Parts: sequence; structure tokens; C-alpha cells
Amino acid sequence: MRTKEFNKVKPYVYLIKNKITGIKYFGVRWVNTHKNRPPIYDLGKEYFSSNPKLKKAFKKNPKNFKFKPVYTFDTKEEAIEYEINFNKKIIKDKNWLNTSAFPQIIHTETTKKKISKSKKGTPAWNKGISTSMKTKKKMIDRHKGFRGRKHSIKNRKKMSEFHKGKIVSKETKKKLSESHKGQIAWNKGKTGIHSKTTLKKISKASKGREPWHKGKTGVYGKEQLKKLAEKMKGNTYRRGSTHTKEARRKISLAHMGRIPWNKGKKKPK
Repeated sequence: MRTKEFNKVKPYVYLIKNKITGIKYFGVRWVNTHKNRPPIYDLGKEYFSSNPKLKKAFKKNPKNFKFKPVYTFDTKEEAIEYEINFNKKIIKDKNWLNTSAFPQIIHTETTKKKISKSKKGTPAWNKGISTSMKTKKKMIDRHKGFRGRKHSIKNRKKMSEFHKGKIVSKETKKKLSESHKGQIAWNKGKTGIHSKTTLKKISKASKGREPWHKGKTGVYGKEQLKKLAEKMKGNTYRRGSTHTKEARRKISLAHMGRIPWNKGKKKPK
């Protein structure tokens, strides 16, 4: 419950304002309850916010700042929830010093570089750790109900706008390529994976699409063409190769009773 009982030992949200610049900060505090201190004896006396910039500035010129408790709450969770909802509204406002409000955190370019540098060469925390069957089951259960959900037109438009103009560097492309080397396709050697309904959907979605390389020449380099030619050699599923009797029998059985796609259609003049 939200109250203004600043003389009682309760978690609270607070406001700090720089009198000179007018910059404000909104925060939450609950550690005072462990120290048995009400907000009026805690804020600006024992506690000066969790923001490092404010702490530093306050130590230099304490008279430049105004501290004000805003609301008290019965529980820590209530106080945190209020702070999150409030910060979501002002996180991008330049008049506020708040740069992180869950689930959004705004990092400066300097901070991004520092984070990137600190993580270089550090292996993932879960590298080499296999997921137990119990955890896998929990993950499956958690994601049940998401299948079949679609993004609204508004969300799709937002995502499209967000990705427009993004250019992937050659270095990133190379990294992606290296990371996928040696990976076996999830559907390799599997048959009958998709249902008839799914196959119809795929067919419908692909109709009318033009190949990305249509009308383009010189798409593949000499080296790449050589590699493709080598791959095709001896491949029983490529044009010009010889199928085994068993393979021919299977193809024949698979096509039995099928009506040719061009049956009854006239050739264009």
C-alpha cells in the first residue's frame, strides 16, 4: 500500500534534484528497514542515492542538492514496482539522470566499449554444461502457448523500422560464418518432418517469389563455382548423376498417383 508515512520504518521511493542544473533523479530504497531507520532520518543524512555520479557530486557540493522522500510502501516489492513504472515514463527524458529502468538500460558508447572489452576472451558461463531433462521439460512447458502467436501489424512495422539501414560488417559476417562451420543441420537425414498443412503453407508463401540471384551474373566467384562443382560430383540428388535402382524405385513410388502441375496447361506462345 502506498502511503506518506516518512516517520515510520518502511521501504520508500525518493526524488533528488540538483538546484543548479535542474537535473532530477528518482530512486528506491529498502535497506533502511534493515537498519531500522525511517526515511526522514535516512535520505540525505545517511543515504545519498545509488547513482555514482550523484554521490560524487554530492560530496563536492552537498548544498546544491535537494532530497525528498515521495512515497512509503508496506513491502520492498511494492516500492520496486512503483520505481520501475515511474522510470519507464522518464527514462529517455534528458531532465532526468535515470538511465536504467528494468527492462530497459541505456548505455553510453563509452560504457558499451568497456563492457565489450571486459567480456573479450571470457567463455560463456554455461559452456560445456549440459541441460538436464528436468530443465528441458520446464523450458518446453514455459513456452507452451506461444506457438502460433503472431506479432501485430504495429509491432511488425516497429521491428522493420528498427532494422532498416543496419549494415553487417565483413568482420561480423566472417564471425557468423566461422561460428556455423561444422554444425549439422537440424533436419539432416530426417524425412516427413513437416505436416501436409505446413507444406501447403510453405508452398503458398513461396509462390510468386523471385530468386535473389535472378538476372544477376557473376554472383559466384571462380573458386566458389569450383567448390560447388566438387560437391555435385557423385551426389545422387544432383542433375546429371546416376540414381541407384533403389533410389529410382523410391522416386517412382513417391510420384505414383500425382497429377503433373502443368497438366491441361497450354504452353505460352
